[in-house]
Amino acid sequence: MIRAISIAALLAGAACLLAFAPPAGAGGPGHTVSISTHQHGVFDDPEGFNPCTNDTVVWHVDGNAVEHVTFFPGGDEFWATFTETGTVSFSEAGVDWSGHFTEWGNDNQNETNGNATFTSTINFTASDGTIAQGHDTSHVLWNGVQDPNDPNAIFKLAFDKLNIRELSCAS
Repeated sequence: MIRAISIAALLAGAACLLAFAPPAGAGGPGHTVSISTHQHGVFDDPEGFNPCTNDTVVWHVDGNAVEHVTFFPGGDEFWATFTETGTVSFSEAGVDWSGHFTEWGNDNQNETNGNATFTSTINFTASDGTIAQGHDTSHVLWNGVQDPNDPNAIFKLAFDKLNIRELSCAS
């Protein structure tokens, strides 16, 4: 179940980071452009999850998110990273959950090669006594891929350092 969550988070994160690749713009050849975005406050994440059922639920988040991207305006090379952290609450089937989460990711890409790493940490408790605590690190690598969106592109995935400290889901 946690593996499915990790795979989903990795693929969603990779898609988000690929979206960071900006179009050519001002800055001139040979010069990089860097953009940073900061978000603070309360927001809803419609793609949150219940760690015991793996169901998609809306997370109500009070937190911070920081994103950075650096790129060559006239080229295809970029570097991006993000960190999102905060408190979260959600309800499902009459059970109320609350806790803390942190997600971090990075992506480096040029014309044919790239890599991305993601980490996720959760520490949740539920009104029925359920506890979900864990950490995962995931990597994706592509070499010689002209178009990462090509359905025939070959990627290497690695999941390591998965550490489920506690997952005591109530039945």
